Amino acid sequence: EAIMIVLDASVAMRSPLAEVTRKVEVGSRFEAAKSAIQGIVNQKLLFRKNDEVGIIMYGTEGTDNQLNADDDNSYKHVTVVSSAAPVTIDLAKQVLAMEAASVETPADVLDGIIVALDLMIRRTDNKKYDKRLVVITDAATRINNPSDMEVVCTMIQNLDVHLQIMCVPIMCTTKMRGNLEFGDAMSIPVYVFAKVLEATIPSLQKESQVAKQSTTYAEDDAPGKVRMERTSFAPIPFSTADQAALKLLTTRGLKVLGFVDKSQWKHGLGMTGTDAVFGDFTKPKAQEAIHALSTAMHAEGKFALARFVRVANAAPKVVAFHVREDRTLFEPALAAIHAFDKAFQLKEAAKAKDHKKKSFWSDVSIGDMKPADIHRTTLFNAFLHRAKAEFGPSNGPVWQLLVEHHVTLLSTRDDPSCDTSVREAE
Repeated sequence: EAIMIVLDASVAMRSPLAEVTRKVEVGSRFEAAKSAIQGIVNQKLLFRKNDEVGIIMYGTEGTDNQLNADDDNSYKHVTVVSSAAPVTIDLAKQVLAMEAASVETPADVLDGIIVALDLMIRRTDNKKYDKRLVVITDAATRINNPSDMEVVCTMIQNLDVHLQIMCVPIMCTTKMRGNLEFGDAMSIPVYVFAKVLEATIPSLQKESQVAKQSTTYAEDDAPGKVRMERTSFAPIPFSTADQAALKLLTTRGLKVLGFVDKSQWKHGLGMTGTDAVFGDFTKPKAQEAIHALSTAMHAEGKFALARFVRVANAAPKVVAFHVREDRTLFEPALAAIHAFDKAFQLKEAAKAKDHKKKSFWSDVSIGDMKPADIHRTTLFNAFLHRAKAEFGPSNGPVWQLLVEHHVTLLSTRDDPSCDTSVREAE
């Protein structure tokens, strides 16, 4: 068997591994990927010495591959650690020495796959090999030319290569499957997925399990009980049947109540969880209908108010239904948001604290940063300066919104270690 391993070595792989699957500390995503590769190499070294393994890293700071040597303008930031060859101790040492990029670099997974396929063709041409291509990535970087994906897939099929992709596990379960209703005569089958969940800081109190009473012998059935409602005169029996009769019965689904002009939307109303609505994946017409509705609402400058019931007989909610998202609005602030990536690992770091003793989240390291190295004041002030430069008074209402809510720089009053005075902050 010939195995080519394509490893994502972009700077995003230095982020902490959010998924905790063992009782040992894994570290960053890149370290977890290295552990997986070490397992493959060790297995081949001990039990399958005739198998061949090659390793390619993409997103590296340097470039070292044959295709780039033929053309300097192509397949940059792809490094061949090892061509397909029998596993040796030297390869195991090379795996231990691998490091992810420390600066932002282009990381195109298709470039890494094409270089790996080129090496596989050179090694296995006209020979009998079971060919396997293993791609390890966190899928945090975009593909530069998505149109090339079909060509690469065709190449993999023609070479009879088994493709295996290892990535960060994502549970993509639906929150609700039902109909988006417009009155009684028209509906669109839709899937609803949770998109953004509200994150809260864990409690600093000690956590302990509530003791539960249990018995190992048979107990007599408790006699039936009837609820009594006390009034000013006398208790009135209120049976379970009466309670069921008064309960609101609802049907699962989304029902449009009406359309409202976008100017009526207030940003403060969106400070809650967000769900994503798609047309039923098994029905192409449903996806076309959602696209038509999205285009029409965008053209008219409207958003919809809808009645949302997640499961049958659940309490209904009134939701705002924005079916078109303009992602270009986020581009000016993306760089500043990415700079806060490590600071927003607070909740995941707090989960790793020792529950046997009471500890504070400020005592827990975040990613590869220790508490003493986390200067949130400097990061926040830099973020606010960047926001003012992008959304200043002459560029739109965003800065005015910050002024109205009295959002200012952090000063020595908030953090004695910072360099910003109270007068400068105000």
